[in-house]
Amino acid sequence: MTQTSFAPQFPVGYPGMPADLSPKYDRSYFNTALDVAGVVTVTVATFTANTEYSLTINGVVVTTTTPATGGSSATLRDALVAAVNQSFAGVDAAPAAGNTFTVTGVLGQPLTVTPGSSALTQAVTTPVAASGEIGLGLAVVRIATDSDREVRLGAPDSSHRFVGVTVDDGFRTNAAPYGNSNHVYRRGDTMLVRESGTLWVAIEGPPVTPDSPVFYRYSGAGQIGSFRGATATGADLQLTNARFLTGGTDLAQLLLGYATISSGTTV
Repeated sequence: MTQTSFAPQFPVGYPGMPADLSPKYDRSYFNTALDVAGVVTVTVATFTANTEYSLTINGVVVTTTTPATGGSSATLRDALVAAVNQSFAGVDAAPAAGNTFTVTGVLGQPLTVTPGSSALTQAVTTPVAASGEIGLGLAVVRIATDSDREVRLGAPDSSHRFVGVTVDDGFRTNAAPYGNSNHVYRRGDTMLVRESGTLWVAIEGPPVTPDSPVFYRYSGAGQIGSFRGATATGADLQLTNARFLTGGTDLAQLLLGYATISSGTTV
């Protein structure tokens, strides 16, 4: 007796679904590469003796009172720096040039500084930046300023390193694997990244075939991190030692063999 398989192709999966048809290598990375701490510069515009000065930082009021005699803008600045550092964990104040000081927040966390009066002014020196959600089946990369355990979705230019593809670690399926559209690694999550092996990936653009070259989008319009079978408007790079195992319009199976960038086109 013989058995016949009527399956014409690989079973369809979802982006990031492992397809362990060959040896694989997965590694954990952190979704924190884009986190930047906010910095606000505060200036003592007016000094008045025997007066209370205040700052509201992330909703918490910090105060200090100047002495009746012997004070100055510099001593007020230093007193405010000390008051901020005594009031917060993770928010740091430091004296700067002239009658100014800086307030530095927590990486990726909001920072709001509001002076209590016009005697103090503030200006944002460094805006807060927070890592966003990263979906499954997308190419992730690292730039020179990232740590060796951080990866990001997209890069500002072609001077970056392709690391691998986000793969489902078994905890992303908040509902059902095929019906849940929220398969993501959120900011701060530990992500499972496939550096070598097979998995299903997101496809952007025209359908790919097993004979298509493998490109991934790192910038420009379109779905950052998705894969293509040809270069297109935006910014993408071609990978060596990578090939599609199936064709597909939105989804295809990809084989990675520690893929590296072979050539790039920016249009």
